[in-house]
Amino acid sequence: MEIQKIIVLSVVSLTCVTGDCFFEGRRICENSISKHPFTGIVRHCKDGVLRVEVESDVRGRFDARYDCDWYGLRYCHEDTINGLIPWWFFTKCRDGIVKIFPKPPITAEEAPK
Repeated sequence: MEIQKIIVLSVVSLTCVTGDCFFEGRRICENSISKHPFTGIVRHCKDGVLRVEVESDVRGRFDARYDCDWYGLRYCHEDTINGLIPWWFFTKCRDGIVKIFPKPPITAEEAPK
């Protein structure tokens, strides 16, 4: 299991936004909100700082349900994940689900020479 994690971590590349936070070794995306159950308290990541706020103060912002967990890593909404899939596809985190998209065809002018 440990070898698989090392391989996945070495192959998958991730572009982090400068405002992302880290809590207990896990990535929390910029503007994500995680709610404490049965309380009105939430953790809100803003400008790289994790703040504890009252839920009514942060209404209408992104929620953590739009983030993706894939092979033990956290990806934010609209992150592109480069991995072991063929070059003509790419994976992207959208609305909490990792989806596969085809890359658009290149024209003769865009082809490497």
